[in-house]
Amino acid sequence: SSLLIGDIISHLQPHTLVLDDNNINITDIMVTATCTVKVLHIHSNNITTKDASALSDMISCLEELDITNNKLGDHGVEVISQRITSTKTLRALSINDNNIGLSGTTAIANALTNNISLEELWICYDAIGQDEARAIAKAISTNKTLK
Repeated sequence: SSLLIGDIISHLQPHTLVLDDNNINITDIMVTATCTVKVLHIHSNNITTKDASALSDMISCLEELDITNNKLGDHGVEVISQRITSTKTLRALSINDNNIGLSGTTAIANALTNNISLEELWICYDAIGQDEARAIAKAISTNKTLK
């Protein structure tokens, strides 16, 4: 099924794509967005683990990504974290409320250790325990770009 972009875009400025709360096909967005979109807000769109690979492919072009309140789970976050490790453009990531647990948090911590562009990270409303919080805190302390 093809995505009718006009049906879900609520706000489009140069280099910015914000989508309303709808079930979307992330692969269709990739075709539409390409590397002209620098800011992508796709919160509350039921994005799942199966969409993580397609979303991961877009990260190298983005400066800001908001994927809050989706259903990525640990595996989806692990896939995205692999790209976060090497991206040089992503400055802000909001990944709140995505059913992230131990392995997802560990993947984010590992990505932060090597990332050189991320300045803002929003991660909360997930099953993050003390050990996971310590791993994130340690990664933040070694990351020189996070504010």
